[in-house]
Amino acid sequence: MGSGTLYFSFYESYIGDVKRKRSSLFKKTLFGILILCALPFFFFEGAFIYSWVPKNPPTSSAQGIIVYVINLDRSPHRWASILPQVQQLDFPMERITAIDGRLLPEAEIDKLVDKSSFLALQGRPFHKGEVGAALSHVKAWKALLDSPYAYALVFEDDVVFDPKRVQRLASLLAETPNDWDMAVFKTDKRPGSALTLRSLGGEDKLVIHLRTTWGLCGYLINRKAAAVLAENAFPMKLDIDLYSKRFWESGLKIVSIEPKFFVEDNFPADIGKKLKAPPSFFSAPKRNIQYHVARMKMRVMRIVYGLILYFQLRGK
Repeated sequence: MGSGTLYFSFYESYIGDVKRKRSSLFKKTLFGILILCALPFFFFEGAFIYSWVPKNPPTSSAQGIIVYVINLDRSPHRWASILPQVQQLDFPMERITAIDGRLLPEAEIDKLVDKSSFLALQGRPFHKGEVGAALSHVKAWKALLDSPYAYALVFEDDVVFDPKRVQRLASLLAETPNDWDMAVFKTDKRPGSALTLRSLGGEDKLVIHLRTTWGLCGYLINRKAAAVLAENAFPMKLDIDLYSKRFWESGLKIVSIEPKFFVEDNFPADIGKKLKAPPSFFSAPKRNIQYHVARMKMRVMRIVYGLILYFQLRGK
């Protein structure tokens, strides 16, 4: 092969690479323009996705605190682990038989999950275990509404905590019911941009988070929150952790206890492995646009309404 042929071959290869890069750049530019044009339509989708009006307002004559522990029948080892801690609390206690989402038939799953909304708002498909977790927490909320108690301490069965500290904090919160509807003892490691509402004695404080926090392993909930959350939980559009903390939609006073002192035990996850979001923004364009816009809206709404709620509660 002569030098002229080699040069021509190299030139063709170079020109081909330039054309491919231009084509790729053109496609990306065109796609970006389409995103900007479509953004307003996506922005209005999913901002307010629930009907947050309780159809059956809870009665106000209830009193006292009850403890509910959510536990699967196939996890007696978890029950054995948490029971000694719960028994140290000076509150009545009941075990809530958890729902195993992996055993639910597809026909029932179809009724319980809004699959397209879940995919758009979370950027990934749902897991059956998440459906079971949602059903289990809703079961606990409904148990409170069917009971004579005003509040429920709800625990997932894989946590370790200080019973004396929980006893003191729950009793103190029950004395100031106008400051909260749901108080979360969270376990995630994110700071959550906490704004302090007031001291709860010692290092403990009541806070509002301006960032998303994860963890629903332990919380104190009143009848109002139980009614609102239970009535609007299905069909699922979000993981139960995120759903329950969207106070800008529910009108509920969702607060947290800091510093974090709940830890999760080293049990294998019963809920199953969650599916991850697509690794590339361009791999599923519409899904990613909806997800990132919904995420942006969530952050804005959490900050705006979090500040509103903060100043409302601080002004009391």
